[in-house]
Amino acid sequence: MVFGKSRIVGDPKDAIDDAFITLEAIKNDTSREIRLVESTAFDKEFAPEVAEQLKDIILPRKGQTVTHDTAFGVFIGYSLGIDKNRPSAEFRELVAKKMRKDIQAHVSHIIEKNKAARMECHSFYFYFLPFNEADGEKKEIMKSLLEL
Repeated sequence: MVFGKSRIVGDPKDAIDDAFITLEAIKNDTSREIRLVESTAFDKEFAPEVAEQLKDIILPRKGQTVTHDTAFGVFIGYSLGIDKNRPSAEFRELVAKKMRKDIQAHVSHIIEKNKAARMECHSFYFYFLPFNEADGEKKEIMKSLLEL
């Protein structure tokens, strides 16, 4: 079972801190989990036997005991702070270098938060998503999605 949290803010440390608040709440109360798959989607996209197998794995049924491991997917959107008025190749190279540096700078903080939350036995998958200006771009993305 993979639970997820996403956060888009200017500073990756703030996003990590916020994510762990939510992840701890999920760990302590899995009844708050959100249903991510509409059950009719199985029948539309898969052969009947495959759809049934997927339903047995993903959709809990009353009285059914299922053993599962819990994992957490964390999507961190943050501001890079790189001047975007550069040639594409140069910009891509700077983004790659900056992201490596940013991620390496926050690994120990993630480990500390994981230990403090007593979640060391769970798998974590962190995805860092670079933005030029996270707060403003987040609003633009939401606005364009709501206008669809």
